[in-house]
Amino acid sequence: MAAFIHIKLEKGEKVVIGPVRFTSSGSFSFSANGVGGAQVQQRSERRIGITDRRVIIEHSDHPEKTRIILNEDVSRVYVRREKFGLKIEKIKTRSGETVKLNIAGIMDESRVFQVFPQAEIGMRKGLFGGFSKITPRPPAVRQRARPPRKAAVKKQPSHPAEAAPAAAWSSSDKSHIDDADVQTLEDLRRHYPLPEGYVYEETADGDYVVKRLSDGEQFPILLEAGLLTFDVPTPSAKHRKRTVEVFKR
Repeated sequence: MAAFIHIKLEKGEKVVIGPVRFTSSGSFSFSANGVGGAQVQQRSERRIGITDRRVIIEHSDHPEKTRIILNEDVSRVYVRREKFGLKIEKIKTRSGETVKLNIAGIMDESRVFQVFPQAEIGMRKGLFGGFSKITPRPPAVRQRARPPRKAAVKKQPSHPAEAAPAAAWSSSDKSHIDDADVQTLEDLRRHYPLPEGYVYEETADGDYVVKRLSDGEQFPILLEAGLLTFDVPTPSAKHRKRTVEVFKR
């Protein structure tokens, strides 16, 4: 399926972000010579996407309104970090024009910096709309080593054996937290807000866990590189558990 309806991509051109579809509907009524009346329903659709060369804002029902902005003509990109990725709110061209995009859910922030290498990228700050440049967050890499295979048991000499190495972290162990900003339970709540239905709780032995409000079940957490995860069991026979991810704010 083509990314756009009216616009054809150039040879070698690739869509990097989107396209995202926005639909709206409305109605208007009219009458002839003051007699009778009719109401007409209207529905419009826009498709907004970013390729490795240009920003395309396509009006499906009105192709003459389609906008194309070269990536090299973009001087500033306004973004916002949300729970489910980065959102491009609007762009500013070198001529001073501001164009709204509202493309959300970009999980790989580096894409924005790749398609707009000559632009300033940042967030709006303060009541007067100040601008604060950002750098892309590196994608979080979760590394969970598999437990070592059991070796064949050999007869050991009478002297004491060396202590076995500590086992790798798994969902059955205590929580693992590797973030200097997290020292208290309140730090966890502030930097890693949980989805609805879950809360943080401190156990009797001082461990921090996630508690599910529906049944009170507790889950240990793994926190590394700005990403907190915990595994939740599911009734599915194929997928016995799912991993919930919470990015740092």
